[in-house]
Amino acid sequence: MILPELLKHELYKIFSRKIIYVTITIFVLLFLLISLQQKSELYGNYKSFYSEYKKYKGPLTSDKVKLAQNWFENDQKNYIVTEKDGRTHLTQEGMRKNEIFIDVVNTQRRIINHTDQLNELKHQLTTMEHKGYKYEETRLKYSMLKRLPAPGVYIWGFFGTSDLIDFIYSFGFVFMGAMVLLGISPIFSDEYSNNMDSLILTTKNGKGLVITAKIIASITYVTVIGLFFSLLNLLTLGINKGLLTYAIDELNNPLNSIYKYATTPYNFTIIQYYILQTVIFITGGIAFGLLVMFISSISSSGLISFFAGGIIFSYPVFLNVFIGNIKGFLAIIKDFSYTELIRVENLFKAFETYNILGHPILIANLMLILFTVLSLVIIVLIYRTFRNHQVY
Repeated sequence: MILPELLKHELYKIFSRKIIYVTITIFVLLFLLISLQQKSELYGNYKSFYSEYKKYKGPLTSDKVKLAQNWFENDQKNYIVTEKDGRTHLTQEGMRKNEIFIDVVNTQRRIINHTDQLNELKHQLTTMEHKGYKYEETRLKYSMLKRLPAPGVYIWGFFGTSDLIDFIYSFGFVFMGAMVLLGISPIFSDEYSNNMDSLILTTKNGKGLVITAKIIASITYVTVIGLFFSLLNLLTLGINKGLLTYAIDELNNPLNSIYKYATTPYNFTIIQYYILQTVIFITGGIAFGLLVMFISSISSSGLISFFAGGIIFSYPVFLNVFIGNIKGFLAIIKDFSYTELIRVENLFKAFETYNILGHPILIANLMLILFTVLSLVIIVLIYRTFRNHQVY
């Protein structure tokens, strides 16, 4: 029963820090404020728009194309209003119907582009030498795109689904990074500054179980934080934007029905991707938390581990802001960062592979493998560093 007691003690030390609750309160208020400002009325009436949209939703058919053409050629003029100065515009209802017509047209183009891309890849496979990295990469891309459903009519996630999965990339990664730094950076440094390390390291279990308890406590803390912010995002979508009913109905749409993911080769539904995104978000937070733990184990001050971890976490953002179009080595160190892993989005937006010993490895798979191995190495280093720590 020693480990459970130690774990309970370590969890208490993390979750009893007042700065954590102050920061969470600030983040929640900030997120709610931003969400309220971004509330969209979508031409005034979601219910009416959704009723019209459902006539077209899903795979494109000839009947849906005829319905859209009839709107454009015959019915659209009935929704045009002429102002006193002679300018014309569509009514709100007309704008809703026209938005759907535009999506039908775009879907036709996307179907053609998708078919052309598959045919081109198939042609390349028949003309290429059947070996080597380039051939394997082309074959992988072809097999992934072939499994995708044909593009259909979806209003680009207007009914809340895009907001649901955009949270982690736009706000969630900042929350996660900050909470990891605040909660974990003092985890060893506090022991050093309070001279508790001498007591821990001279006890029977000090060189093993205490470290294990700290690692489990940190993983638990990061998981709780990740689930909390994901739940907050879901509740905000339903309460503030009033879209939860519509979003639930859209969760089985393909991922590429959302604008940002229009070129994704992954055959996920939105709900499948949302779950995967949340898991990777938390996994990335855990990996970063282990790195911060290691920095704390070699630092005499919690501030040193906090700022060192902050620099590692924030440098990809600074590279984007101050350099912009990054290429070469800088692009590699930006892409393969804890920040990009936690943000998740860029791992699944497009087909991207790396040549590993002549085999194409998808960037999402490569990142997960890389940071899993790195985290295991860091855990070993944490044990070794703390055990070898010199007590004065």
